[in-house]
Amino acid sequence: MSHTEGDLGNGMGMAWCRLALERLGWPIDSLSDEEIVQELYARWFAQTSERIDPMPALSFAAANGIVATMANEGNLDALCWGDTDFSSASDPIKASSAPCFGRSLCSEGDTQTEPHPERRRALRTPRSDLIRFTSQETDNEAGGWLVEASAHGLAFITEGKDVPGIGTRIDSTLCGRENEAIALGPATVVRTELLTDSLGMVCAKLGESWDT
Repeated sequence: MSHTEGDLGNGMGMAWCRLALERLGWPIDSLSDEEIVQELYARWFAQTSERIDPMPALSFAAANGIVATMANEGNLDALCWGDTDFSSASDPIKASSAPCFGRSLCSEGDTQTEPHPERRRALRTPRSDLIRFTSQETDNEAGGWLVEASAHGLAFITEGKDVPGIGTRIDSTLCGRENEAIALGPATVVRTELLTDSLGMVCAKLGESWDT
């Protein structure tokens, strides 16, 4: 199957991911966005023989997060296609080059352009996890990449088309790498931010605290 731009909303969201994987030997020209994301999901959960059921919706935001996180872990062997020897690459993949990942994120309840550390009510912890969420208004389910969390809130990156409006109530589930599905309960979207033409940040305040 040949690649078609826009398989997952907007092909631009997969550009960095495709470039990185091509250098790891992936047959990019013969894989669709959906096939790439499905393969990355399988590799992300490869530590266990079981899979979360249901799996999170396919998301190019999550695909970028998986590649950036595994590269940052130095786990490039698990990303290589076939017998590709990444050690000989002249231009190693840098997770910092992934769009939007690794940046400082918004604080819950803060609607200013720049976050104010002194106003944070709870310690925020960087995360690298798949997340699925559903709008209580539309029942539409989408996937994304959890990048930060506190006892009272969370921040994740998702496709621009899936970003819920401020004030929207969502139900979210963290899909852990060790096959654990953690229901985070209802949350209210308190801030959104367009990061690129195809990716958006969502910050939400949880109705009940959870142990990050």
